[in-house]
Amino acid sequence: MMARNDPTLPEGEFFGHTLKRDRSPSVIVSEVRFEPGTRAPEHSHERPIFNFVLRGGYTEFWDGRSMECGPRHLLYHPPGLTHSERFGSRGARCLTIEFEHTWLDRLERHESRSLRSNLGLPAGRWAWLRSRILGELGRGDDLTGFALEGYLMLLIAGASRAEDERPQDGPSPAIERARELLHAGFSGSLRIGDVAAEAGVTPSYLARAFRAHYGSTPADYVRGLRVQYAWRRLRDADIPIARLAREAGFSDQSHLTRVFKRYTGQTPGEFRRRARG
Repeated sequence: MMARNDPTLPEGEFFGHTLKRDRSPSVIVSEVRFEPGTRAPEHSHERPIFNFVLRGGYTEFWDGRSMECGPRHLLYHPPGLTHSERFGSRGARCLTIEFEHTWLDRLERHESRSLRSNLGLPAGRWAWLRSRILGELGRGDDLTGFALEGYLMLLIAGASRAEDERPQDGPSPAIERARELLHAGFSGSLRIGDVAAEAGVTPSYLARAFRAHYGSTPADYVRGLRVQYAWRRLRDADIPIARLAREAGFSDQSHLTRVFKRYTGQTPGEFRRRARG
């Protein structure tokens, strides 16, 4: 069902079409399809949510950050997080697990852990769990609710450990320096080793710490900067798109078109016509 025009979505509502749903008293599991090329406007959810991307993908935006989300990712949204999404040319099919706030309260009270941040985690370690949850959808026997709550406990435990391992303070001066270097050189030829050396850290530390603080790999962050540059220039200048592609750091116009459409759901030409129409 299409969500209502409300910045906070009640339980079970999404900007997509719900294909299947099962629920226990405290957990709702839904399989949701999102149409290609669409955008979910800024919103938040009433309940905390885990989200597996089953097919396709999208870009998520929140708090000035962005993150590419695909089948290799498991996402966690705390309740009340304001975010938006742009779905790619294939759209997306997602498995969402919504649950009551009391699960977070118990986690903090009994295990002295929290789960209050937006997280993007590798889904591989939970692939078996994703398959089990999908298998429960539509089964509807007397153990379905019991099974879903057990699977949720495993997700919460794993995600809370990941958050415990995440640096809690702001990014270090070295990671801030790396970010500045990416902003200064996004249109040129960048190498992770060169950026790490200039920032005074190892490439592996840079990749790990950058993603922890900014929710994106350095490479995806640079792609986002290039798309943002192209977005501004398409709105404000009559520059030919082929020249704009070179200025932004893309190899050619077709490269710009592929990446721009993946991020925005539109080609540069379509975006320019709509922006000026």
